[in-house]
Parts: sequence; C-alpha cells; structure tokens
Amino acid sequence: MQTKKFKVTKDCLEVVIINNGDAFMMDGEEKKIIGNFVQTTIQKIDKEQIQSLVEFTESELKNMKIQLEGIETQLDALKDIDENKLSPEVEEACRKQIDKGTKVFKQKMLVLNNHLAQSKSKKQLISQKEFMAEQVKNAGKELANLKEAVK
Repeated sequence: MQTKKFKVTKDCLEVVIINNGDAFMMDGEEKKIIGNFVQTTIQKIDKEQIQSLVEFTESELKNMKIQLEGIETQLDALKDIDENKLSPEVEEACRKQIDKGTKVFKQKMLVLNNHLAQSKSKKQLISQKEFMAEQVKNAGKELANLKEAVK
C-alpha cells in the first residue's frame, strides 16, 4: 500500500511517500508471507513546479478514468457470459483437448472455444476494472490532498 503526504515549506513542496506491504517469497506456486516492509521516500518539488505537478496529476487521473470507462465498455459487451459456469480446471482441460484435436473437431468445438475465450477475457477485465477503480480512487485522494496542501 502506498500513502503520500504533502507539505509546503518555505522552499518547496515536500512529498513523503510511504510504501508498505507484505514481504513474501514463492514456495512453488504459492506466496509465502515472511514478514513486511516499510519504505519511505521524500521528494522535494521546487515551488515553481508545484502547479505543473498538480496539472500532471489531474491529467493522469483523467486518463485513468478514460481507461476505466473503456474496461467497463468491454465488460458490458461480455455481460451475458457466465464466467463461473465451468471450474478453471474444466476450462483448462477443454482448452487442451481443443488444441490437440483435429481440424474438424476444432471447428465443431468453436462455440465452446469462443465461450472459454470470452469467459477468460471477462475474468481478466473484471480484475483490471477492480485494479483501475482502486487506482482512480487513490489518485483522486492524492490530488485532493495535493490541492489542499498547496492552497
């Protein structure tokens, strides 16, 4: 998780960035949490550049919102796909069999293959949407805190 604190001094804008989270290592395919970390960075922005930082942050937030809208549009096109119809194991087994099959078999399995592809795409889009929504929320808070600090 990342937090930012903004403070205007007589010379500059100080941005304190604190990153923290779980320290982990991979144990096969599983994450094994072995501790945590905290990392602190202090940035000093020249007073003349504060407005540029505000404008850049506003622009980035706008771009994130556009990306989120694009993901939502793509998800809307897949709204009728039930991505939880088959278990991941069954989906993977079907994909493997379709890939191994003859050309005739692949053609006959086209509908299932398309469903599997759309289901996978929908799952990925849902994850992207959740991630992007969180990014937009955090960027909005960051922008509000930045503007409050430079009032």
